[in-house]
Amino acid sequence: MKIEYKPREYKELVAKLLSENYEVSIKDGISSTFFSAVRDIKIFSNFDEVFKNFVTEFPYSDKMSSEQLKFTFKVLLQQQLSSYWYAGFKTYKNALEIYNDQSLIYLDKSKIKFRYLKGNRKDCKISIIRKIFLRAINSPLKYCSGLKYPYSTEAMYNFLNRLCQDLKIPLTVTCILRSQEFQNSLIKNGKISPNDSSHLYGYTVDIEQKWLRQNRYKSFLKVTRHLQDLENRGEISFIDYGHLWHICLSPSMISYYLK
Repeated sequence: MKIEYKPREYKELVAKLLSENYEVSIKDGISSTFFSAVRDIKIFSNFDEVFKNFVTEFPYSDKMSSEQLKFTFKVLLQQQLSSYWYAGFKTYKNALEIYNDQSLIYLDKSKIKFRYLKGNRKDCKISIIRKIFLRAINSPLKYCSGLKYPYSTEAMYNFLNRLCQDLKIPLTVTCILRSQEFQNSLIKNGKISPNDSSHLYGYTVDIEQKWLRQNRYKSFLKVTRHLQDLENRGEISFIDYGHLWHICLSPSMISYYLK
């Protein structure tokens, strides 16, 4: 029987594990004390592998400051919840599998209450001229890269529209769905991200917050409080990266957003 981990309780657990009682070291690995603390916690069953992949993929991580290391380690721990949540869910090997899935919603031809920046399908890059234009008009999209795959699961599509409707704020989406092929290319190019990113399943979204914080601070606070409320109710789990919110929809809420 699968144990239920609620986001609020899980974050409290992460905070406890990152207390001064446990040292985190890239060079020496994770202390035996840490593993002793987590060995009976099912959610950490693959953390050893995740951490080793992190060290292997980013050999220069030992140059991080202690604060950067602690934050990165905290993110790796928090990402464990979504890996646990979505274990066994459908993923997509490549772009073709995404394009051919008729159950996904094509955002370019759908009614949406949020915004996103369209990039070219090949590499999702935005032209320099367009970047300059977006910055010149102080567009909410000026910090965004193009959305690689403008597709969404129905539940995430409905969740985003409902979120924007409740907040009365057109949020800016930077990522929803990734193929395994695209995820591998991001890691190869130096992005700190686990192999089993929650974006592979279609129930995770990244929402840009930098522009909102700089230009609509009250709205920024409103979104933050709302996300915290949703998380406290166990509906989502989210990580605040400082420039974006990484939001995972709880599997228990998927059927609700399919109604």
